[in-house]
Amino acid sequence: MYEIQHWGITGKTMEVQRMKELLLLWSRFQSNRVALVGGNHTAARFCTR
Repeated sequence: MYEIQHWGITGKTMEVQRMKELLLLWSRFQSNRVALVGGNHTAARFCTR
């Protein structure tokens, strides 16, 4: 009984850790994409002038 509970807790912590890593990767990807779009936008604006 105790072992099953222990494994359940371990599985949950692993899931949380994986979720945190995914969120970190996602946020980093989002910021990079925003930076790229912003850079292109400013460049296009300067080109049109």
